[in-house]
Amino acid sequence: WSAMIASYVKNESHKEALAVFQEMLKSGIRPSRATLLAILDASSNLGDVCIGYDLHAFILSELMEFDIVVDNSLIKMYGECRSLSDAIAVFCKMLERDVVTWTSIICAHATNGNGKKALELFHEMQAESIEPNNITLSAVLDVCASINNLSEGLLIHKYSVCRGIETDFITRIGLINMYGKCRMLDEARAVFDSLIEPGTVAWNAILSAYVQNGNYVDASILFRQMKSKGVIPNPRTLRIMQGSCL
Repeated sequence: WSAMIASYVKNESHKEALAVFQEMLKSGIRPSRATLLAILDASSNLGDVCIGYDLHAFILSELMEFDIVVDNSLIKMYGECRSLSDAIAVFCKMLERDVVTWTSIICAHATNGNGKKALELFHEMQAESIEPNNITLSAVLDVCASINNLSEGLLIHKYSVCRGIETDFITRIGLINMYGKCRMLDEARAVFDSLIEPGTVAWNAILSAYVQNGNYVDASILFRQMKSKGVIPNPRTLRIMQGSCL
């Protein structure tokens, strides 16, 4: 049952995943942690907080003890369902928190347009001696980009260098996006050029940086270079390049 539900979620058939979950319960099969995590992902992707409430109530009735992994998924689900207050409530009630917990609540605030608080939480996380990982840094860099906070972005870049995370692909993509949105095109290009074999995601990031800064000619040159290197554009690439033609 869990494998079938996870398969539907992986293939973005989230309503079908929920239907299978209901069949599972009717069959008298008790869901495992893996089942609950998969079905929470389905709820997150649907963005339906009412479904989320039902799942949360079911989880509270099923779990007899604290489960940090499930609570982390609840924070993520509420954040993506635009119910920040519920995400905060889960966060505040947790008996212990790990890097995923903090990253989830930071992302929840960022998703709901509260970038300033997301940055405050990032600093609180560090004060609690929780070391951010590449996913955390990428999320915070996105926050810096969204609120145009270049000074904070520069500090995070320095931090990633000190931690040895700068070479991580996810962090580099976050840096390219941040520098591009903060109109630091040379810095964005320097990060891109440090990639040995950039794939479509990296090319999209640097193309987007050039287009956002109105540098359409160089964006077109880069686009041709991308294709000449055998990197296949995806629908996002084409949307970015359409923006350069407007």
